[in-house]
Amino acid sequence: MSDNACSQCDNVMSKCPLLILALLLAVVANAQMLQGQAPKRRVDAIRPILQVLDGLGVSGSIEFTGATCKADRLPEFPKFKDIVSDTPSVQQLRDMFAINAAMNVSQDADGTVRMVEADVPSDILNVRIREVRFESPYSYYPNAALERVVLQAPGFKEFLRDHGINWPFNRDWGFSALGNPYPAPEWPHVSGSLYDMKLSQLLDYIVRGFPGIWMYENCPQDRTRGRTVWIQTVHYKHHGSNMLVLQ
Repeated sequence: MSDNACSQCDNVMSKCPLLILALLLAVVANAQMLQGQAPKRRVDAIRPILQVLDGLGVSGSIEFTGATCKADRLPEFPKFKDIVSDTPSVQQLRDMFAINAAMNVSQDADGTVRMVEADVPSDILNVRIREVRFESPYSYYPNAALERVVLQAPGFKEFLRDHGINWPFNRDWGFSALGNPYPAPEWPHVSGSLYDMKLSQLLDYIVRGFPGIWMYENCPQDRTRGRTVWIQTVHYKHHGSNMLVLQ
């Protein structure tokens, strides 16, 4: 091989590590971008609603008819307009949902805001549960408290079975997101035992401990599956001047 050819090979070989490194960095950056975008698309979809609730200093709930009811993703929320106001109010939420004639927005005496689509069956929300006991570590994470404690109660599971209703419970959802299975006692949490309460009341209890909303999506029976329901909480916390929206 000539000296010129060898020199060219050396040049190529010297550049290969740099090219490989650049390609690896590009792949990693793209993966991080996609990984970061997916939760943002899902969770931040209702940030405007949470900001209004935060301004009012209350939590809320939303009930609606859907088509997915999948445990691994947030649903397609009822459409609303993002309206910015310096004085958050329940009327602002009504204005936001004005494009959805089926959505009714009201406020309970204790301040809890209800966003309910017309004709969504509330039978499941009215199921009475004899006892739930919130204990660590589940009590420190709202969706773990929901899926691993409340929705595992015999009363809830019996109602689903007796009425042929599907619940897409993801066994890894509640616990895999814990982050720290040994939370510090001073962390925000729900605690204690509750008796003979409706499911909706237990959901309210959780979002009072973790400000945000609980969501109930009802997916009617179709040709491929029976009626399915999906229940989850989305909460927020402040980090400096930023609001972090969390599942």
